[in-house]
Amino acid sequence: DLYRKLVPADVWNKDSAGSPSSLDLNRYNMVIWYTGDTCATGETYLSTADIGNIEQYLDNGGNLFITGQGLAGQLQIQRPLFLQDYLHAAYSGPLFAPSMDGFDGSPIGNKLSLRFYSGSNMEYTWGEKIIPLEDAMPAFAYAFSPDGYNSLSYSGQYNLVFFDFPYESIDNNSGRYDTRDTVMFNILNFFGKMMTEVSDEVDNNLLPVGFSLEQNYPNPFNPTTTIKYTVQNNGGSFSDRITLKVFNILGREVRTLVDEIQPPGNYSVQWDGADCDDNRVASGIYFYRLTCDNKSISKKMILLK
Repeated sequence: DLYRKLVPADVWNKDSAGSPSSLDLNRYNMVIWYTGDTCATGETYLSTADIGNIEQYLDNGGNLFITGQGLAGQLQIQRPLFLQDYLHAAYSGPLFAPSMDGFDGSPIGNKLSLRFYSGSNMEYTWGEKIIPLEDAMPAFAYAFSPDGYNSLSYSGQYNLVFFDFPYESIDNNSGRYDTRDTVMFNILNFFGKMMTEVSDEVDNNLLPVGFSLEQNYPNPFNPTTTIKYTVQNNGGSFSDRITLKVFNILGREVRTLVDEIQPPGNYSVQWDGADCDDNRVASGIYFYRLTCDNKSISKKMILLK
């Protein structure tokens, strides 16, 4: 999939090269780590050294996509603090369905539907569900199970995409369902690594916009909270359409706070805890997502009454 997206990549095989050290990992701005089938033989596919090196890589601000079958269940036993503090997830038990739906507003799964290979599901024989923690955002949930999350994304000191299922088990020829290529495109876009054609002449009006999203304050809040964000570019008088939307824990859109073309600058928006019909929403976890130029940042907030 990386080669199809024309993104240069090195391949590291643990069986032949051993585990990569933290120095090896830190050579790369982005790391994709396949753990394989952690349920097939009962082996531990992330060693203690692997986990320590991944922690150092993330502490240095890396971009990690980690995917594997039964990974959360393994880590819940082996290294629960790594699962909680670095992968921003909690193990929630076994669950499986042949297909899954993207979480609305997720930079990875928004508007996507995926299906696993039929029949034996290839090597996918064990499914799990997880609970996204802290500032993490769900990416996909098993079909017909709105809270059956099996993946998430996180953006903070580092960027993370965690699939508690094998990415390679996504069916690439399933008709109406989306493909692995589309998922990988979204992951690379989330990490800011998609390559585009360039020319020697630079047009400021075509410069990609940069933006940042702050944690809402106060958080938790009742009844009102403030969300601040910044839109910027490297020159010229660039403007683009900015959207800032609020979603509930099921991924349903609750409120659109911003939907307009904005020039570079610092912005502040208040949310009063009401939905699009001006009805007060219930206490709970909500996500707010800033989108610009086909890129997005999401954060979590808590309404307490």
